[in-house]
Amino acid sequence: MRCRSGRCTARRKKVLAARGDLQVLAPQYRFRGRATQHVVSAATGEILKVSRPRLDPTVAELLIDSIAEQEADETSRLVTSDIAGSLCQKIASVNVERSARDQLAMPADITIARWIKKTVPASELTQRRVGKDLARKLFRANGARVSARRILQFVQFDDVDVRVFAIDPDTGLPWGTPMFTFGVDEYSRAVMGANPGPETRTTETAVSTILGAMRKKNMGELMLSKCQRQWVQCGQFGLAILDNAVYNTTEPFKLAMLDLGVDYAYSKPHEPTNKSVVEGFNRTFKHIFAASKPGACVKKNNRDGLDPAMRAAKLTLEELVQDAMRWVVDEYMHTRGEDGRSASERWEEQVASVDLRAPRMDCAEFAEFILPGTLAFRASGGLERKHLRYQNDRLEDLRRSLGHSHRVNYRVNPENLEQIFVADPLAEEWFLVPCVEDPNYVRGLTERQHQLTKTFAREAKGQSRLAMQQLSAARDDMRDSVSKLETSRLIASRRQAFLIKYAFRGHPAARDARSAADRVQIKGEHRPAHSLGMPACEVADVQEIVQSKPSRLNLLTKAMDSARLDDSPTVKGECARKKF
Repeated sequence: MRCRSGRCTARRKKVLAARGDLQVLAPQYRFRGRATQHVVSAATGEILKVSRPRLDPTVAELLIDSIAEQEADETSRLVTSDIAGSLCQKIASVNVERSARDQLAMPADITIARWIKKTVPASELTQRRVGKDLARKLFRANGARVSARRILQFVQFDDVDVRVFAIDPDTGLPWGTPMFTFGVDEYSRAVMGANPGPETRTTETAVSTILGAMRKKNMGELMLSKCQRQWVQCGQFGLAILDNAVYNTTEPFKLAMLDLGVDYAYSKPHEPTNKSVVEGFNRTFKHIFAASKPGACVKKNNRDGLDPAMRAAKLTLEELVQDAMRWVVDEYMHTRGEDGRSASERWEEQVASVDLRAPRMDCAEFAEFILPGTLAFRASGGLERKHLRYQNDRLEDLRRSLGHSHRVNYRVNPENLEQIFVADPLAEEWFLVPCVEDPNYVRGLTERQHQLTKTFAREAKGQSRLAMQQLSAARDDMRDSVSKLETSRLIASRRQAFLIKYAFRGHPAARDARSAADRVQIKGEHRPAHSLGMPACEVADVQEIVQSKPSRLNLLTKAMDSARLDDSPTVKGECARKKF
């Protein structure tokens, strides 16, 4: 029967005011004792009110000691029964020395529970009884942050697993799910930049996403080939909000942000509300775009859902990336939100009054994939970076001038480890230093290829320090293992094979093999007869599954490709003379 009076509302308000404590509905004062006691005066016969505490002071001290003992024990859940047992023992030991008239009484459980709430902080009590996750959600302390009131004020960046299985175009078997890194403007909710790929996220992908968000978009890129509209969002933003992943806190990342003039801040761990805009976009991306694609899996930890998703996979990485960017540019950016405006309309409202500045660069040579860092001189001369040695005469002269233990600034292009740029603080310019390792190994070597080769060699040899001959042999063995891994029944092995082929897709050996290869029929599909210089029956074809972005490197990269590495390979021109 529905209550027609206001009692239900009053009770509900009373419970809410007590923060959910249902005891306020049935106080049961007779079990709590009385704060005042009526006493008849023997002299005058009047009734007097004598105040007394509800709990005996000695019992209160013993109760506080019992709670402190349980609180000191990290494994204790601070429940009433445990503290009541400890308190009962303390009271019994005290009553032995007291007379029968002065015996201490054991307080009620509800009194003990009330004292626990008064003594122990609510956050710690919830953490002990329920767990850290719920306590973190209920008692998180988020400082107030200024909300974005215009475009390009705050841009939030985050990584997301697309949760759609992609297939290997060579075998037609699923190899795994790719990753995306998005940058979303906080005010307009417009996507500023994106960086897709099969590999795990690194410092390179983080810097590439941030720089891509600031630069004008080239609609001729392969991943934007299906877009019907223009992607106009670009410009230097005020603050980049990132999560505190390891690759976002490295020294190269911080130096790259300094060169670009980008201020950045980290969100708190396990606090998605600090980046609510990009987190909301990721949720929309997964639930609307990814869920509609063949090979989509809602929860990757559900094995029953993975098998049907892998059997339904039909898209390659290239097709999946193109469809994703078409959805972002053509659909998401022009879908109206709760305020009746789309992300593109919010952007257009303020773009006329905002200065869309290009990325600021302290060095004109800075390019998208050139990451900075510092290295110390080797005792035997030269510089060493990840088991690769760099040396020439000018670097040796600089070592003599600065000292054998001095650290110098350098820049390296992860897509070309054949040479690095080193800063000369005396001449205030940059100069090229070539790699002096085996030319057959270094030619066309990228950061990803070198890292995969080192990992493969360490697992095979069981050594942390590897010689160049071992790395060269490991790279050949790794290529040979691709044909076995790409048809394995284990998806982890197929993913490893795809990552190897993806990393070596632009290697000179792979390009030479593709240009000289014949077409053969395998499983009803055509594929090159040679791969990485090996017969097709032994090694799988390495083809460009996702073509690399058109080169957006600036004067420094062009100088690196065209400069002559002689005894004094200083890059001439204005770009090399730029102060740093």
